[in-house]
Amino acid sequence: MNLEKTLHSPLAWVGGGLLGAVLAYFGLAPTSEISELPGESPPSALLGWQHPSVKGSLSLASSMWEDPFIHLDNAALKSLDKPESDIKRILTNKIGKRSKVMFLVVSVDGGLSADHVESRQRVRHAVELAMANQGFALPFPNRMTYRSVELDYYFTPRPSPPASAATANPTTASNPTTASSSTKSADSAASSDPETVPIQTHLPTKLYRHKDTGDLILLTWIQDSHLGQRPLDTFRQIVTPVMPESKSFADRSAFCLLGPASSNTLSQIVKDCAALNKNAGRRSQEDRETFEFFQRFHQGSTICNSVCTATNASLGLTDHQKTLDLGDDASIRLIHTIASDSRLLDALQHELSIRGVLPNEESTNEMVLFSEQSSLSYIDDLEDSFFHSSQIARPIVVPYLKDIAATQGEAQAAGSPPSGLSVQDYLDRSMSEFGSVASSRGINPSRVRAVGIIGSKWEDKNLILKKARDVFPTATFFTTELDARYNLPEVVPHSRNLIVASHYGLLISGRDDIFGRVNNIPSFRDGYQTSRFIGMSVLGRGFREKKLKENEYTLVFGDQPQNLFDLVGRSGTDTSTAPAYLRPLTFEIGNYSAIQLRDRESPSYLPLRQPPSARSLFSDGPWLAAVLIFLGVTVFAVNVLSPFSDDLRTVRSIFKNSATGTLRFMHNFVGGKNAAKQHPALWSVVIGVLLIVLVVGTMLTRDRSLHSEPILFASGVSLWPSIWGLSLVIMLSLRSITKSPPKFSEEVRKFIGDEAEPGSAIALKLAATLTIAFYLVSYLESGAIQPPARDWIVRWLAVSILFAATLCLMIVAFRCLLFSLHARRVISEATKNIPESINLQSQQAMVSECRSTMHLSIIASKKLLRPAVLSIVLIVSRWRGWDAWGLDRSWYVLLITPICLSFIAAIIVRLAAIRFRNEVLERLHLTQYKLLHEQANSQMQDPAIANNVQMLKESEVEIERLNRGPFGPISQDYLLGAAVLVFTIAVTGPAGAFLNRVLTFVP
Repeated sequence: MNLEKTLHSPLAWVGGGLLGAVLAYFGLAPTSEISELPGESPPSALLGWQHPSVKGSLSLASSMWEDPFIHLDNAALKSLDKPESDIKRILTNKIGKRSKVMFLVVSVDGGLSADHVESRQRVRHAVELAMANQGFALPFPNRMTYRSVELDYYFTPRPSPPASAATANPTTASNPTTASSSTKSADSAASSDPETVPIQTHLPTKLYRHKDTGDLILLTWIQDSHLGQRPLDTFRQIVTPVMPESKSFADRSAFCLLGPASSNTLSQIVKDCAALNKNAGRRSQEDRETFEFFQRFHQGSTICNSVCTATNASLGLTDHQKTLDLGDDASIRLIHTIASDSRLLDALQHELSIRGVLPNEESTNEMVLFSEQSSLSYIDDLEDSFFHSSQIARPIVVPYLKDIAATQGEAQAAGSPPSGLSVQDYLDRSMSEFGSVASSRGINPSRVRAVGIIGSKWEDKNLILKKARDVFPTATFFTTELDARYNLPEVVPHSRNLIVASHYGLLISGRDDIFGRVNNIPSFRDGYQTSRFIGMSVLGRGFREKKLKENEYTLVFGDQPQNLFDLVGRSGTDTSTAPAYLRPLTFEIGNYSAIQLRDRESPSYLPLRQPPSARSLFSDGPWLAAVLIFLGVTVFAVNVLSPFSDDLRTVRSIFKNSATGTLRFMHNFVGGKNAAKQHPALWSVVIGVLLIVLVVGTMLTRDRSLHSEPILFASGVSLWPSIWGLSLVIMLSLRSITKSPPKFSEEVRKFIGDEAEPGSAIALKLAATLTIAFYLVSYLESGAIQPPARDWIVRWLAVSILFAATLCLMIVAFRCLLFSLHARRVISEATKNIPESINLQSQQAMVSECRSTMHLSIIASKKLLRPAVLSIVLIVSRWRGWDAWGLDRSWYVLLITPICLSFIAAIIVRLAAIRFRNEVLERLHLTQYKLLHEQANSQMQDPAIANNVQMLKESEVEIERLNRGPFGPISQDYLLGAAVLVFTIAVTGPAGAFLNRVLTFVP
């Protein structure tokens, strides 16, 4: 609603008159009346004048970010009851002597659902931005003009005459009667009245003028649903009411269609052109008018396909077809800025094959394909491509109907009647069926390595992706067409690592010779919006340069020419090797954005797409410089502050001695000296150094490969964080294995005796047996779970490091478990050997043994903390926050096993020590009772008995103290590690509450 103040003063009236004169000069005459809006005060009470509108049209408020059809149901449009307009006169006055005019029709999706509205908003944004970058000024950017148009909606396609009698039937040539009757039937078929319905609608229309040349673009928006079966006639009815009829005007005019919005509509346009061409010589009145309409555009008629991805065969086009012939040397130029989806299939096949998850006839892997069942051509073509591909085993197709993600509210918003509950329960039942291995479909979900989702609505694909993630935990998911909504915070948990093949990305950079004065374009919302922006840019550039009638429009960037009328090679001869053609892109959804994966080197002269992401961490200068600076500052600070801190001095000496010892060890080892016996503990450091060199070397060498794994740690699309975490588990495990036995105090050593604790050999056997058994169970359950790395060397490196990390962790866990069992057996033997009679000497021995058992339980709990911490590191390494490959149920059991073993073993050793302490206290209490009973029965007070009772009480106090202070549950006891264990278990399963409850009962 306008809020301009009414012009009251005489000077204001004079100013209003001058304004009206100026507007009249430019062909913009304000109307005298405004229709009253429903539910509002009369406009005359609020406005002194209406926003300038051309006669026969109405201008309403509409932001450039809004749907151009937002006011289609506005009651104010009812005043436009006749399709009469002064736009013809305005164009004649504005065009000038050298300017040109383009009649641009933009075809968009119809419908009132949120998805359709969002689609039209994206198209408008792309078109408006492209024209602004081309220099076309936008008058009244916050307004949209609507004009009334009467259309004849055709329910039947244009009739095509049968083949000529001489060609169709040889007998016709010898029978003139037959030939005559054939001609009559053809004429009658061509002139028969088609089935039509008159439609009066209001079309959004805007006029743009170039700031330098004065060229005009009259943009009209049309919904695909209004085109009918004869779209060429519909275009004529849209443009003719606003097109001047002079010959000089025709010499400088062009017709362009940006669209249509679906492959089915483009196919109908192709059929309509073919029928019009075949009707040459015996056209009906409508055919002649349509043919003459396209002949009037001496600057050319062009259709720019920026959305339709069906194959040429499905569209009715021949290979490398560049024009749609209308007959008598009239034609429509056909430009494609988007390729067919068959190329997306090639990109997906390539990506899945290098990741090792593409099933074939020889493997046991399976592929599930969720396919939308609709009449859309490109959906059918893409599904057929999967079935007829020689490189892919026949997929298991799960059909679904469009709008399966729609809710009742969305259905009512789209104009449909209330349908009760949501239809998502159909999908839920399908997923539940997949959850059973003995499914009627014969699918083992754990054997599925690739899951594809083919559909036309993002909401449907997102819902299927969310529900299928839990059913196929080890599968790689893929789909087509990139959409920015995959990186919404609520979507990323299930969309991350989704492989997306798309014709375009969301960004465009460079080429101001094509895109105008703006080099860097803001991020779009999907690849179709990017394609429309490029299509509008090509149309605008070609129109200004008078190239729309040319066969080619070639621009040279560097030393490479590029035909803007054939960006994707759809009209060319060789789309596989020609460097000037834009190939499909492959993306992987990351934590924050879609990461473009490298496949082929993108030529620097074709930045018509999203630029590739940073090749690696090493090429990301700021991050690498920050890490190096941080390390340098840390070393400098430790050296400066170490004289003032014993802890820093100790840290510096550890690193210095470790580095010196490692270098000496390696020097002696290479020189043939027996370095292993001199420094056996350094083996772990040497192996760790070699492992670091191996991983870093692989990263550096494979980074030069186009198929290498991305070295992007925070993006969530790389295996390298998981590999480094597993390498850390290996290094810490080896350090724990090669570490010298703990130094017991003399008191504890005397209590343990000379019996040797179990060595690493038994732990290695147990760990190897358990690891191999686990891998066998995992293979039987899910097959060989390979990490979805893009490079086979990285894939096998990850598999090897995972196996080594699992084995090392199990070795550490069993070593600590065996030590705990050994400690428990020693404590149990000591419990059995508690003497029946206690004297002063035995009291001191018992107190010492109680102290030794508590120390031994603390040592065992500290050792058991190592496998628990290593398990947590392994869990973090295989966390889905990184690009960790799939985990089946057996993996979850393995990850929790060391934690549970450590927790249980610590409790067992502690309870054994507490039992020993309680037994000793019981003997002391019993002895004290006997002495007091003896003293009570004695006639004399014996000082020795009193001293013995006092010593027994002191011993009891000393032993009871062992449950507090340095031996208590808050200081050095196993509960220090149990806190970490409880937290880990609590976040990994419901058993945490039970175990936490158990801890409260432990003394």
